[in-house]
Amino acid sequence: MKNLLLLASFAMLCLGANAQKIVSGSLSPVKNAEKINFVVDYSKTSFNGKNEAAFSEYEEDWQKDKPEVIDYILAGVRDNMKGKISFGEFADAEYTLTIYPIEIERKGDTEAEATITDKQGNVICSMKDFEGEGGTFGTKLNLIKDGAKELGQNVGKFLKKQIRKAK
Repeated sequence: MKNLLLLASFAMLCLGANAQKIVSGSLSPVKNAEKINFVVDYSKTSFNGKNEAAFSEYEEDWQKDKPEVIDYILAGVRDNMKGKISFGEFADAEYTLTIYPIEIERKGDTEAEATITDKQGNVICSMKDFEGEGGTFGTKLNLIKDGAKELGQNVGKFLKKQIRKAK
């Protein structure tokens, strides 16, 4: 019984780790990039059924804490890329990584999509099914920060792996 539970846990971990995918395009063009602009766009986000404006009214500190949430996502991406490509506010960069959180649930669990575009706004690569597990204790914003941290790590791991495989 113990082995069956262990096997089931391992299978769930493998399924979750491989959930992200490239929907269209390729990461080949960014393989030799030195820096990529980084943006998080909440315009498509549902915060437990509310849009960002409604969530801001409900959670008054959202606008104050939003930059910190974005920093958590960025830190996760940077940590997992290990300096191979610099991500940050680089308006002059050839490419931009935009992360679109789609759903942020009550416990901070986050689902997101991402694109990489060139300077002209052409989509180079479209990706989906990124997740970040929120927290278990704390304020709603702390739970969201926990989800943001894991989301950034998962995006960074995926990019690192896919860029390494790109031709």
